[in-house]
Amino acid sequence: MDVSYVFAGLVVASRDQAASWYARLLGRPADMLPNDAEATWQLTSATSVYLLADADRAGHGVLSLVVDDLQAQLAQITARGIVTGPVEEIPGAGRKCAITDPDGNTVSIVQLLAAQRRSDGLPRYDALPRAERGGRSGWGLFGSLDSVGLLNLQTAERVLAAARLVKKGAVFPLDAAIDAVDPPLAASRGLPRHRVLHQPGPGLTGLDDVYDNFYPQASSQWDSLAHIAYAPGVFYNGATDDDVLSGRRNTIDHWARRGIAGRAIVLDLDRALNADGQTYSPADGTAFSVSQLEVARAHAGVSYSPGCIVLLRTGFLGWYRDQPRRTRIALASSLRAPGVEHTEEMARYLWDNEIMAVASDTFAVEVWPPDFSSESFPFGFLHRILIGQFGMALGELWWLDDLAADCERDGVYECLLTSAPLHANGGIGSPPNALAMK
Repeated sequence: MDVSYVFAGLVVASRDQAASWYARLLGRPADMLPNDAEATWQLTSATSVYLLADADRAGHGVLSLVVDDLQAQLAQITARGIVTGPVEEIPGAGRKCAITDPDGNTVSIVQLLAAQRRSDGLPRYDALPRAERGGRSGWGLFGSLDSVGLLNLQTAERVLAAARLVKKGAVFPLDAAIDAVDPPLAASRGLPRHRVLHQPGPGLTGLDDVYDNFYPQASSQWDSLAHIAYAPGVFYNGATDDDVLSGRRNTIDHWARRGIAGRAIVLDLDRALNADGQTYSPADGTAFSVSQLEVARAHAGVSYSPGCIVLLRTGFLGWYRDQPRRTRIALASSLRAPGVEHTEEMARYLWDNEIMAVASDTFAVEVWPPDFSSESFPFGFLHRILIGQFGMALGELWWLDDLAADCERDGVYECLLTSAPLHANGGIGSPPNALAMK
């Protein structure tokens, strides 16, 4: 049988009442009302659905609509006032949500497994295996012993494409000074002490220097995949305490041996939210929602791409540096800092947009303080998912003000980013040694 068109029907009691409900389900009124008993929607170039009014036969139909993004469609349907049911797994095929219309017909919204893959071939968030204590897991996607995480998305082709973004030869160092955060925002960290070594007397012929009390995560930094565990003793990709303490797995040298380079996009939340009419100040400890990141992305006019690096400018570090010392001391004793919200929706957004790293000018990328209560696990401290389950590189306290100002001037919010973490065997964090080039 060669079929050129599918015309599927559901029987309802009242055409007008049912057409009103289906207009909310499908997001638009019927395309055609051919008579008093029928309403028709053309859903694709070769598929239409129609309602037929017949009170004696109404309510026994079944219709399945296949979509690319089940969660997004359910969110839109719910916003239009339709009550949805639970999402169910279809073993070996995908996921579905069954919705009952006012006449009793069942409409299933279905996402097949093929549609649960990102453009780079990795599963979308909701297709990832469930992690043991909540959230989804990216373990094993790059092999059982992988210690690099999502930086595996850095390919030669993507680096070459990023290099072609350099148009005017402008270079922006993204490291703040190693003593820029004074006093340190974490009580467990200190300021580096610097001594210059030389022989006595005038007429010096050679100098050396030494740093003591150097905390690689006190100023601009990368968090390695050994920094935060998903759960006590359980690190990214199942690494153990001994694995990370010995330096066998997840430590900063695994990134240092390959270097970091790729396309970076700048999301200037400070400028974008204020331009959007939202009242925002870096001093407020704002928890940024997915919709606010989308406002910043629209302001920048950029799209995500596989293996991209997202630079989130909140304005926090520049604001902090401008404060008098007494204010900085008070802030360190009771820290509140802006960042992305502690939600599964945020985790899903960052994963599904194929991001390999997020770096920001705030304390922790995520809003601070976190919620360490057992009830909020694991999303109350998002590091546990982003680092511990996804293997996502997180950069904190980067200096983004100069780059963001240039983006505002020329309207270009993407660049080549390079980073050379310290090649410190067994290291947990590192200054990024990062450059942005436009």
